[in-house]
Amino acid sequence: MTNQSPQILKMSAITAGRSYTVSYFDRPGSGPTILYIHGLGCSKADFIDMTFVPELKPFRLISADNPGCGDSSYDEKHPLNIDGVVELVENFVEQLKLTRFLLVGGSMGGLVALLYAEQNPDKIAGFVNVEGNLAPEDCMFSRNAIPHSYSHFESIVFPQIKKALSPKEGRGCAKHLDVLGQANARAYYDYSFQTQITAICCSGF
Repeated sequence: MTNQSPQILKMSAITAGRSYTVSYFDRPGSGPTILYIHGLGCSKADFIDMTFVPELKPFRLISADNPGCGDSSYDEKHPLNIDGVVELVENFVEQLKLTRFLLVGGSMGGLVALLYAEQNPDKIAGFVNVEGNLAPEDCMFSRNAIPHSYSHFESIVFPQIKKALSPKEGRGCAKHLDVLGQANARAYYDYSFQTQITAICCSGF
C-alpha cells in the first residue's frame, strides 16, 4: 500500500433546482472507473481506503459526499430526498463526463445506485450492492428516525444513535462514529423517509 492520500476536490452540483458544494475524491487510473455511493450518515471516507489497495491501482476510483454528509453542503430550508440525491449523482457524473463505469452502493447508497442505474442504464458497466437498502428490513438506521418529529430526532434520537456506537470495538465502528459526527442531522432525517418508502416498493419487484 502507498501512504499517499488522494486529493480532495470540490464542485458545484445541481439537484432540485439548487446548487450544492460537493466534496469528492477522484483517484486517477488507466483502467475502468468505479464510482462508490455511500450510505446514510456516512461519507466518501468509507471508500477512501480502497485507493490504497494494490489490486485496485489500475482503476479510476471516485466517491463524493452526499449533501449534508462529510464535507458537502446542505440547505436545511429545502429538504432533499432520495430522488434528489439520484438527480445530484446524475449531475455529478455528467460534469465528470463519465461514460460506462462500475457503480457500487453501500446501505442507502445501494438504493441510490439502483435508482440511478434504472434511469441511466447506458452509463452502467456493472452494479454492486453492498448491503443496500433494497427492502424494509434493510433500513435499520432510517427506521430509527421516521417515527419522530425532527426536533425530537435532533435532540434525543440522533445523539442516542451516536452513543450506541461509542462502546463498540473495532476500527470500522470508530471510523463510522467519526464520520457520523460530521453528518447534518437534518439531512439524515430527511433522507430516512424516502429510504423506507422506496425500499418497500423495491421489495415488491
